[in-house]
Amino acid sequence: MTTWQRKARTVVGLIAFCISIAVFLTLKDRSFFEAPDDTQGLDSDLIFHSVKSVVTQVTGEKRNLRVEAEQHFAYSSGSSRLEGVRVIVEGQDGEDVLITSRQGEVGQSEDQVEVTGEVILQASDGLSVVTEQASYNHQSGIVNIPGHLTFSRGELEGSAIGAVYDNEGDQLHLFSESHVSLGRVAFTSKEAVLATSTLSFSKDVQIDEGVRKATAQAAYVQYDPAEASVKYVELREQAQMRTLSTKPGSLEVMKAQEIDLSYEEESGLLSQVRLMGDSEIGFAGSNQYAGEYMVAESIDVSLAGDDGVVASLEARRKVEIALHDEDEESTRKIRAGIMTVGGDGTGELSKMVFVQDVVYRSRGFVGADQQSLVITSDRLEASFTGRLGAMDSARFTGHVGFSNGDTEGSASLVFYDINAGVVRLRSYGGEGNTPQMMDPNVEIEAEEIDLALNGTGIRAKGDVRSLLSFAGIFTSTTPSYVKADRLIYDSNDRRTIYSGGARLWQGNTAIQGDTIELHQDTADVKAIGNVRSTFILEEIDEGTNEVKEVPTIGVANAMHYEGVARRATYTEQAHVNGPQGDLSGEEVELYFGRSHRELDRVESRERVKLLLTGVTATGVHLTYFTADGRYVMSGAPVQILEELPGECRETQGKTLTFYRSSETVSVDGNQEVRTITRTIPVDPVEDLAKALSTTRNDDGGDLVSQIPGNCPQPQFN
Repeated sequence: MTTWQRKARTVVGLIAFCISIAVFLTLKDRSFFEAPDDTQGLDSDLIFHSVKSVVTQVTGEKRNLRVEAEQHFAYSSGSSRLEGVRVIVEGQDGEDVLITSRQGEVGQSEDQVEVTGEVILQASDGLSVVTEQASYNHQSGIVNIPGHLTFSRGELEGSAIGAVYDNEGDQLHLFSESHVSLGRVAFTSKEAVLATSTLSFSKDVQIDEGVRKATAQAAYVQYDPAEASVKYVELREQAQMRTLSTKPGSLEVMKAQEIDLSYEEESGLLSQVRLMGDSEIGFAGSNQYAGEYMVAESIDVSLAGDDGVVASLEARRKVEIALHDEDEESTRKIRAGIMTVGGDGTGELSKMVFVQDVVYRSRGFVGADQQSLVITSDRLEASFTGRLGAMDSARFTGHVGFSNGDTEGSASLVFYDINAGVVRLRSYGGEGNTPQMMDPNVEIEAEEIDLALNGTGIRAKGDVRSLLSFAGIFTSTTPSYVKADRLIYDSNDRRTIYSGGARLWQGNTAIQGDTIELHQDTADVKAIGNVRSTFILEEIDEGTNEVKEVPTIGVANAMHYEGVARRATYTEQAHVNGPQGDLSGEEVELYFGRSHRELDRVESRERVKLLLTGVTATGVHLTYFTADGRYVMSGAPVQILEELPGECRETQGKTLTFYRSSETVSVDGNQEVRTITRTIPVDPVEDLAKALSTTRNDDGGDLVSQIPGNCPQPQFN
């Protein structure tokens, strides 16, 4: 029995003794005494009963206990039963707790108070808990609630099964089926802890914001009790958030090991989301295309508006995003160290930026063929309209490399026009990384290169240089090179046009012109405008009987080399100078042997002029046969002028046949007949002037010989 109980019993005994004496003296003349009706049915061990009792326990510690009751029953066992109970815990800091109930019971230790029936706990911070049963331990300051309860603190409210209220820490611990709502946000979990400005949830946590739902194994919430709004939420372990009723392109799902949610102070709307550890974000698709999907180590998302649209996004470490076109036939994946998504100030997302080891991959169909484009760079800036998957352009900078099927390239700057399907390679930042591209047939280097991904063509300009791996001018074993100002490649007919001072060469063989056109399949070459060619041919030296290389130089306004026919045709003021002599005409044709290293024959037509040492021949048509060094010239008439000492001898006929190594001339089929029709006197002074006026080529060598001497220049009709 406690001290206050023993004192109370002594006082009650003295009072009862005095009252009994007074009653006896007053009623000594009465014959009987009737006991009051309200004592009927009391327990036999009841030793004390009072009305409107107040018991105060002052401990001098952090809190004092005050128990008030409409009725107080004390028993010999040391326990007390209370009715109409009020339990008041007074803290030294003014943090009082009031517990009311229909009934209560005080244990022998006086520190334990059990209350039942319409139990209401009210704390000084506004917390109110309603239940049917609770117990308070004064030593620990703990209120234990074993059953179902509801609670509220301003706009904060909820329910649970089983709870503990810590008066000292001002925390309500919820044990099972916890439901908490604050403003527009509702929380459920198996366990929860409510403090003045924080909430903690654990085990199967669910958060409902109406338009969004989140799940996790644990959650920590900061909130403003005055504004009744959530300020910050931490989701831990298997965190996930989904948005309901999303439109295509909007944020649909977020997953990570940890997710932090920040809310605007004024509106209470979710404004910032941070995902950490195995982070994933999915955007809504439609019936026509799948939504975009992103993974990274961490992702930060900024939201705006009542519908929570994405205002900006940043992903870090091991970033990868999958994008889909509307036709679902094309997909894109991008990897990088960092990715940011933003807008242009209008409130709409329109740009993506990737940095650190960027890898861009796209896969789609060109006709019936599937193609894959891969671009690597230090940085990628991409634009889109409406949704991330609707990319329309991409800008790659810093050590850019790309491959598309068997086509590869590199540059310091690459523009990818997605709608047009064109990759544009450029120089950037003075790094000296000249754009290059290559495929099995050609390598191209230029200041600018445009490549159509559908294979339709290539455009290049600015100091264009090419290496051709397909069959060259004469041989397929030696690569060919081209230099020009511009290049156009048309894949439909596999034709390449070089323009602006174009020059094509293979070893010592070269062709130059204003424009050079190459046909890949046939190995045809066309040159137009200021054409000049040099072919290095082989022939047997008559003196040593050894093979020697002999150059053949041609100039014209146009030239066409046919790879299949092994024929080079010069037109428009054509001149060809080689072992066969200096030959000019409106058209000159060179026919090459099977090895492309020897000359089979030469043909010339219209206004034909052949210059040999001491001989000038003119006619309408000339054929030169390399095998026997034979010239056959026809016309109306054919004329041969021969330089002789002090005179010029002329031979004419319909057909003249003569040889490089012989002075024999056949006239009109009469073998070894020389017909001298006339001798033309000449002026020695004029002869000397001609000797000093020799036309030279660009290399300083003779191309078109003006034979000095006694013969005048031939005149054509």
